[in-house]
Amino acid sequence: MEEGAAGRCRRGGRHRRPVRSGAARGSADQGGDHPGAGAGDPPFKKSLGELKPTIRERKQCVREHRQTLPVQKACAVMELSRSTFYYRPQKSEAKQEEELRMVAKLKAWAKAFPENGIRRMTADLKGEGFRVNRKRVYRLMAEHALLCKVKKRYVVTTDSQHGYGYYPNLYENKIPDLLDRVWVADITYVRLRKGHAFVAVILDACSRRVVGYEISDALDASLSLGALHCALALRVPAAGCIHHSDRGVQYACTAYTDLLAAHGFRISMSRKANPWDNAQAEAFMATLKKEEVYLSDYETLEEARERLPYFIDQVYNRRRRHSALGYLSPVAFELKQNQEAQARPYVLT
Repeated sequence: MEEGAAGRCRRGGRHRRPVRSGAARGSADQGGDHPGAGAGDPPFKKSLGELKPTIRERKQCVREHRQTLPVQKACAVMELSRSTFYYRPQKSEAKQEEELRMVAKLKAWAKAFPENGIRRMTADLKGEGFRVNRKRVYRLMAEHALLCKVKKRYVVTTDSQHGYGYYPNLYENKIPDLLDRVWVADITYVRLRKGHAFVAVILDACSRRVVGYEISDALDASLSLGALHCALALRVPAAGCIHHSDRGVQYACTAYTDLLAAHGFRISMSRKANPWDNAQAEAFMATLKKEEVYLSDYETLEEARERLPYFIDQVYNRRRRHSALGYLSPVAFELKQNQEAQARPYVLT
């Protein structure tokens, strides 16, 4: 009996583990406690050499019987090592093809939006249906040299030493839940190869959308007034909307404050030398510089006037995702806001 059991442990001259004695095996065959032992052994043990199943088929057979047979026992029956059964390839062909598709999209987006970071790229990939996290996106961008590099320049554009009055900070960075409740305004400097330009913008504090802007080579009241006229042509906020800016003379002058008062705005200004009081407008200016101005290197004012509107209207407002907006663009966020407002039941007061 023992010689027969020993013979069953050898195939092709290979040495295998010693098996239990015949008496022990016989007791197990007569109703041992181990599940799947004895009579529960698969009937194909003796014919396995003739069938010659592939490793894939052996692994599949072990998976199918692992509820009734321990993995160690099933692997021994199938002449399969446990390390082979548990092995999983690092990257399947499907995963490699998926990464190639992701890299192609990342390269296209990095070319169109060179300053988009990992979070926005991850949101874009998820929007395309890929199941991916930030760590994987970072690895792919690092491997293909797609991580953004930012240059920094700074020119003072705020002149608060003037004879006009100042207004208290009514905004206090309390982001509203509805559109056209707070507008924030700011001015930035753009260096050109031949000269310079200034850009004045007005944003809706709820959606971060640029509702008005003006580009000029003169830093005077006409610059800020041009942005305000542009915003009023697009939107008609209700009386009581807050207009927040810094203390610059362009926003404190009589022509500008009179126009705000005529349209029912409540005027708000940041504290002295405190850019954090106007954080949303400052953040947009940083985005404008990093994602457009520093990468374009405009030569003339005409070129800046031609390309900046495209970035503001088509890229920033309509396509650029914002983490604060749930990774929606400002236009998409406003559309969602309007849809939710229409779905909200009307209550008589």
